[in-house]
Amino acid sequence: MLIQKNAKITIRNNISTLDENLYFYRNDRNINVLFEIFNFNFEFLDGVKEEGNVVNIINPSYSTIRIIKPSGEQIIIPRCPIQDGLVHFYIDSEFINDIDEIGVYQLQITLYGKNMFSEEEESRVTIPPITFEVLEPIFDDSDIDYSEGIVSQEENSVNRKIISDCNVHNSHVSREEIKEGTDLYEWLAGDWITDDRLNSIHYNILKLYNNIEKIDASTINYGINGLATVQDALNTLLSPILEIKFFSTNISTFMEKGIRVNFCNFTWGYSKDTITTQSLRVDGQEIELDGNMARSYRYSTPFDTNKTFTLTAYDGKDTKSSNITIRFCNRVFWGVAIAPTKYDKTFLDSLTYELSDSRKRTITVQANTNQYIYYAVPTSFGTCTFAVGGFIGGFEKVGQYSYTNQYNHIEMYDIYKSENPNLGKTTVVIS
Repeated sequence: MLIQKNAKITIRNNISTLDENLYFYRNDRNINVLFEIFNFNFEFLDGVKEEGNVVNIINPSYSTIRIIKPSGEQIIIPRCPIQDGLVHFYIDSEFINDIDEIGVYQLQITLYGKNMFSEEEESRVTIPPITFEVLEPIFDDSDIDYSEGIVSQEENSVNRKIISDCNVHNSHVSREEIKEGTDLYEWLAGDWITDDRLNSIHYNILKLYNNIEKIDASTINYGINGLATVQDALNTLLSPILEIKFFSTNISTFMEKGIRVNFCNFTWGYSKDTITTQSLRVDGQEIELDGNMARSYRYSTPFDTNKTFTLTAYDGKDTKSSNITIRFCNRVFWGVAIAPTKYDKTFLDSLTYELSDSRKRTITVQANTNQYIYYAVPTSFGTCTFAVGGFIGGFEKVGQYSYTNQYNHIEMYDIYKSENPNLGKTTVVIS
């Protein structure tokens, strides 16, 4: 059975808001979220500008959905169907089933439609992102089978079989023989659970316990500082090794310069439930956490420059740390084009780009008839060196341009062009 949820998105400038917050719980599945989109002030040449659900007005063919998970993982859901003016977002059984998927998600919709000027290229437009949150249910029921209408447990599995329903095979070995014996049994798949094997485990554990009580702890060299007794040594051996299983944030670790981050959420987890101390620092300055059991924090100090967040934990024996750095970067552009009459914002925006703080990159492009290969980086990155097929050179600097991005950040760019056109499929190494 499919569960359906309707949601209305209203756009004001570059902000999308939902008519009500969206919440799901871990292991929720088979949910179809239907989005209506209102107040998106774009004019479409093949339609009439009017009020209402923009999907009904422009009649797009399909949509794609970008999602950033709380772990920082970036995914794209391609070709989401559009029916009756509604964008369909389907949550399947794998989407929110892991513990590190609890937290705040970012979701952004892109609409695709026919281009009245070109049959070869689709039109596309992207709306500002929204957020939704995945929460943890009050307890985990992932191992429970509801198929018969009542809670039934898988037979013959650990922590599942009711004791009174389990029969132990009698091997007719006396308790005295078991007490005196020192036999160690190798268990094989399909072996009977027998009274002698179970009792042998019991009596050997009891014998070990009694022997431990007789050991003079002062005569033992444990090899680890801070261990004074056998009990301390056993606790150290049996305790899980401290590891930071995950340390994540709900925002991208690469942000475009000019963006101001008003807040971000952090979540983390360890290999053990109890630790001695923990700390969270930002650029070396400690943040006050809600005790050693805290596993999340909301950082609410706005920032627009690089920030490094460091989580440190100590369990009485080991210290572990993990870092998250939020970087504010410029765009680096590359692609192919016929030589333009001038190098400006329109030209740069026509190229492929990614956010980066380095000029170093390896790109592969297809340069067809009269097309040159272009590469543009912030002037502050320094002079680029190009290599094609292992040979240095083949590119020249053809201009500079002061580029203003959508967040009003201004950056001077150096623009490089291949010396020759028509290079076909070419791989370029930039250093």
